[in-house]
Amino acid sequence: MFYLPIELREPKERVTPKGPNFSKAKWASVNFGGTIVRLRLPKHKPTHSDLEQSHLKGEIQLNSKSIYSEDNPTGHWQHCHALVRDWRFCGPWFTGALGKIHFALSVNKCQLQNKSETLFQPSIFEREIDYWLTIRYSHQKYQGSCHWEAPLNWRVHSNLPVFAVSFDAIKVRGGGGYVDKEFAFPITNDCLITLSFFHDRSSPGTKEDIDAIIDRSTMEELSWDIINSLQVELSEEAQQQLAEAQRKYPDEKLSEHRQPLKWTTPEDDELNARYKANPHLF
Repeated sequence: MFYLPIELREPKERVTPKGPNFSKAKWASVNFGGTIVRLRLPKHKPTHSDLEQSHLKGEIQLNSKSIYSEDNPTGHWQHCHALVRDWRFCGPWFTGALGKIHFALSVNKCQLQNKSETLFQPSIFEREIDYWLTIRYSHQKYQGSCHWEAPLNWRVHSNLPVFAVSFDAIKVRGGGGYVDKEFAFPITNDCLITLSFFHDRSSPGTKEDIDAIIDRSTMEELSWDIINSLQVELSEEAQQQLAEAQRKYPDEKLSEHRQPLKWTTPEDDELNARYKANPHLF
């Protein structure tokens, strides 16, 4: 049985939408300054094929300033999307597309505090991941409460030539069934690669409401199938920088567990407490 993207009625009980068949996924590769990243990806199948397109940059020169877009006004983080795809997830007959994954394979360049720092040092890597998350999510608040929590489901991976982590940013307030799943690893002293999977479920209500009606397990499964297919060949320069960091910091390890970052101020917390006590006054 297969599902079609025909939206005629809303599901009345919990459903598990179906996405692309990973067994048919083909290999794609990008050369990031000599570091080769390979992974298997299903064919681009967006919800609205006339509005969305995939693109691939087979080779990226990491030191070329013209390829990057800034993530914030200070220019601390810049990024370049090498490959973007979308996949729709359709419910049972006559329920249509109930969700989608927006995927991006990107290189992210960081303006470190000084030239002696390196993303190959675990503590610096974690510090910059925290700053990257803060730039993306900390400003989304309502009545003193952040909409997003991150990093959640933090996990360290050791199957690549360099350390890697996966984690989620989850929208827990403000409506919408949104999950941003990230897989990240460094490839130079100041560049890291991210595999980003933005899970979007098209249903109104709170996170709890959407979880009760649309099962996200197939979206999670596809994300992990792609992550588990990942292959990385470090450039000679990357290998040298990694070896130097390991020599300088032989005892440093990534955190096995992380708590969500706190993005609220004491004033935010006070406001949120007053809002919860008397929401009718706001």
